[in-house]
Amino acid sequence: MSCITMKKYFCLFTFLLITLASFSQKEIDSLVDAGNSAYEAGDYEAAVSYYNRVGANGFESAELYYNLGNSYYKQNNIASSILNYEKAILLHPNDDDLLYNLKLARMRTIDKIEVLPTFFMTDITSDFVNIYSDDGWGFISLILLWVGVFFFIMYVLSKTVSMKKLLFFFGLVLLRSNTI
Repeated sequence: MSCITMKKYFCLFTFLLITLASFSQKEIDSLVDAGNSAYEAGDYEAAVSYYNRVGANGFESAELYYNLGNSYYKQNNIASSILNYEKAILLHPNDDDLLYNLKLARMRTIDKIEVLPTFFMTDITSDFVNIYSDDGWGFISLILLWVGVFFFIMYVLSKTVSMKKLLFFFGLVLLRSNTI
């Protein structure tokens, strides 16, 4: 096979993959729109069906679980609504609407299960971790990595022993913070 023929096949294959991906996205968008329309019309069972089909296609988002939770809540299926609210909170932990709806759903449960208090260190670490999103922590990690590399380069180029010790310590701390 010649190089030009291989390029043609590669371009055709790439075009087909992009086309299939766009059809898949259009299908997911149409299912979400149909679910939203069914919810607005008061047909909560159909909305649940549409949203579950979106999830079956491999799509996952806090908004999807939020909509599923609302649809189940409107059907008085409190257990499923709580499950979907909690899934949404795992993806978007600081959403006030989610937390409020979860609180409302828990108030409607028959069995009032008291949640055991958590250890204070667990609360502190949880609050600290939830300050930023995953992308925010990734960005901070990259910055710390580059600052650590900078300190390492300065360590190599430094002439005095005391400066080498200081730069080595800071570089080690910053590079180590990226592996935790």
